[in-house]
Amino acid sequence: MFLHLISPSAFTLRHSLRISQLHSLAIDHSPVSLSLSLSDTSKRNQMAEYVATSEMVSGMWSDAALQVTPFVRTIKLSRTNHTFLGPGGQESFLQFASTLLSGEANFFADASNPERLYLGRPEDIERETQGIISVQPEFDLPVLQPGARDVNQHQHEQPVPVLPSQSGHG
Repeated sequence: MFLHLISPSAFTLRHSLRISQLHSLAIDHSPVSLSLSLSDTSKRNQMAEYVATSEMVSGMWSDAALQVTPFVRTIKLSRTNHTFLGPGGQESFLQFASTLLSGEANFFADASNPERLYLGRPEDIERETQGIISVQPEFDLPVLQPGARDVNQHQHEQPVPVLPSQSGHG
């Protein structure tokens, strides 16, 4: 099985037109550009912010995607990084992960560590962590309880009776 990693340069290339548009806006010295209105300045600032955010998200994704191998299909993120991404960056991460993992990915809170989030397909995350994913009202995301599947299996097992030895020594 071959995995296709999303290259940060591919993400940047998609936005190169926007970058070149920003550059051309910045170097335009015509009399019209010298009398910029507030809305033109606002548009430039929004464009500059968009480009910086796109590059930041692309770099963070490149680092996060390194965690995925043919055997590990789960990405772990800190809650701080998740918050730092903001709604647009989080949506980008979901799209990138869904492409990389060939299925719908989602973020999941870790019930055992409030500072850790998982990103991936639910079935992969449950299998790799031996956990159970559920929705709990006190959490903003679906919650993973790592190791819960193993605990639940042991609770339902019947003890195996120990029989006396049949060797005649008893």
